[in-house]
Amino acid sequence: MRARDRLSLAIGGAALLVSVLVIGGALRWTQGIVAILVALALVMQVGSRRRLVGTSPMVVMFLIAIGLTAAQLIPLPDGVLDALNARGNELRSDGAALAGTAPWHAITLDSAGTLHALGYLVTLLGVAVLGLRLASSERGRYYVLAGVALACGLAAAVTGLHTLLNLDSLYGVYAPLHATPPILGPLLNPNHLGGLMAIGAVLAVGLVFYQRQAPQLRVLWIVLAIGCSATAMASLSRGATLALGLGVATTIALLFASRLGVGDDDAGSRPRRALMNDIPIAIVIAFGLAVAVYTSAGKVADQLDNTSLAELHQPLSKYQAWSSSFQLVEEAPWVGIGRGALEPVFTRVHDASAYITFSHLENEYVQAIVEWGVPGGIAILLALAWCIAIAAKRWRDGPLAAAAIGACAAIMFQNSVDFSVELLGVAVPALLAGTTLLTPGVRETRSVAARGARAALVLGLAGAAALGFLPVTRSIQEDHDWLTDNDDATLDQLREVMARHPLDYLAYGKAAALLLRNGDPQAGKFLNHALALHPTHPGLHRLAARTLIAAGLRSQGAVEYALALHGTLAPKTMITEIVTLLPDVELAGSALPVDAANPEQILRSLHELDHDDIAERWLLHVIMSPQHDLTAIDELYQLAMAHHDLAIAEQAARRRMAESHTHTSRLLLARVMFRREEFDQVLSDLADVMSWTGRIDEQTDAWLLVCDTQIEKRAWDPALECLHKLDGSAVLAPTRRYEVTQRLSIVTEQRTAEAKQKAIEELERALGSRPKSP
Repeated sequence: MRARDRLSLAIGGAALLVSVLVIGGALRWTQGIVAILVALALVMQVGSRRRLVGTSPMVVMFLIAIGLTAAQLIPLPDGVLDALNARGNELRSDGAALAGTAPWHAITLDSAGTLHALGYLVTLLGVAVLGLRLASSERGRYYVLAGVALACGLAAAVTGLHTLLNLDSLYGVYAPLHATPPILGPLLNPNHLGGLMAIGAVLAVGLVFYQRQAPQLRVLWIVLAIGCSATAMASLSRGATLALGLGVATTIALLFASRLGVGDDDAGSRPRRALMNDIPIAIVIAFGLAVAVYTSAGKVADQLDNTSLAELHQPLSKYQAWSSSFQLVEEAPWVGIGRGALEPVFTRVHDASAYITFSHLENEYVQAIVEWGVPGGIAILLALAWCIAIAAKRWRDGPLAAAAIGACAAIMFQNSVDFSVELLGVAVPALLAGTTLLTPGVRETRSVAARGARAALVLGLAGAAALGFLPVTRSIQEDHDWLTDNDDATLDQLREVMARHPLDYLAYGKAAALLLRNGDPQAGKFLNHALALHPTHPGLHRLAARTLIAAGLRSQGAVEYALALHGTLAPKTMITEIVTLLPDVELAGSALPVDAANPEQILRSLHELDHDDIAERWLLHVIMSPQHDLTAIDELYQLAMAHHDLAIAEQAARRRMAESHTHTSRLLLARVMFRREEFDQVLSDLADVMSWTGRIDEQTDAWLLVCDTQIEKRAWDPALECLHKLDGSAVLAPTRRYEVTQRLSIVTEQRTAEAKQKAIEELERALGSRPKSP
């Protein structure tokens, strides 16, 4: 390897380490640093006479992606934009007219996100070209894969060290802002960390079998394979765990297939000694991986066991997000919404955005269609298929190819349920592994065009680095954090955010709150526009409710509160506000959503606030709605019975009877009738209790209710007959026999007392009828 190549390899290695170890390359400035390092590595190659032989499909794929993304940033007339995406352009124009801003009028609906994505893709193209040149020889491929495996191993070591020391901030400096991962590593998202570890483990497994290296290095690769596997499973990422298994299985299968000469015409003459030498190594690896699985996979195994098809229909699942995303495809099928523009646009079409924010769809293949449009997405996927077809032909090329194929298979699978390649910390290692399979080789040439192309790429990388440091690419998350931390932001500052992210709701919502405090009549228009961008956001609906109630529109305010509570998982604070601002019980009950996702918390909050009366009114609305279950009816019934509201209890019981004509429903209704002293109705409704089947406890309760009814009617003989039959039946459990005994005692005492009273009355009448003595 020439000195120039060694220097490029060293600088490229530094770029790899920065992308992995410096917060996974997640921040804009880390992307800028990686772009600078890749540019420096390629500067060493600009003057080289060696050029790639032909064009790698990997370069074609990135050129297509860069071209599509750059085209989405070209300013276009409104007429053209309306034809391509009428709804998106309408919302952007309405917001600009309202706020007095001038956002970028192009295909993309978020220019900042698309500019960031463009810089990201140019950076990855630079990594791809560098990797393809370095991997043109077998030794180069070994260095590339070994470097990636070592970087993954370092990430696993950093993660392990943070876990042992129980640190809650990365390197003791950077604390996760929005979540607490199960294990803290250079990649803060556990799914991304798990994906990186899957790559490292698979590559290390393959490198163990590479024979042209020092024997002690094999021990290193075994240690790295075990460490990365343990870290992947400790991340609790199901996708990463399955990807790890797929990648290792693929690598082992290809290794042994190549050793056995499967598919070769001269397989019979292939020596088998290498295979015999590899078996002990395979046993050691298998034992080490088994230990890693045993010690680290308990919780993730539980998650895999609990995985079911029911997740497909859960509102908060990624699968429902995929379904919602196709509305965006319908609105902009030809050109998409813009690469990197998903997060601000998606809140409008996905109701579950009230509870959870989707920055990505967690499926790179679906997201390609949504952001680039159907033609662009298909073009990207066809280029990816070309890459796969070329890489698959390398399966006989030994351990290095087997390791690279296994790692690529693992990460491609994981990104069908995740978005880890949206992070440099995963994309760069995966991309470098892929270059060892897709390099067309190099040859000497005096072509000026090849040098010019490399120089242009260096300039592009310089531009990508600059984008990483300029505010024009500030992300949604950065602006949201700033808006959250600066409640005193001025309207002009909010307009800057609106211009950068014209379809993001938060700046418009903040502007509405600011204008409301100042008494500006424009506040309502800003609030309505924010709700158009995020129709289910609870904070926006809460602000609307306060505004309407302050204006005397209490009924409309109640409706807004119901919409706000629909997207609130912890409702007590808002319920406290509702019962304060809406003292009318009926109106407060209508301010609670009939299809709430957390009815138990609402009932608990109302009970703690001593407002069971509002709970009754709310539950009455719930059971009258088309979508409810028997639980709501039972809650209303129990609440009404506890507060002796027999009219509501009877309504709930009859509603239950209409929806579920069961013994349980009949018993509930009979209890209400008993409380209302309509004893004949009770006896009529439960006349067949002795023939009931099913739950014995319900039959016992109903039978005892019949006996109690006879007691209340003071029909002692029927009551005794009822109790004796129940006592002698097989229905009565031994533990409940005391209930019959108590009632028998009551009947006996009452009957005796009544007989005595009757005797006294008869004696008094007899004495009163005798003639008085003179």
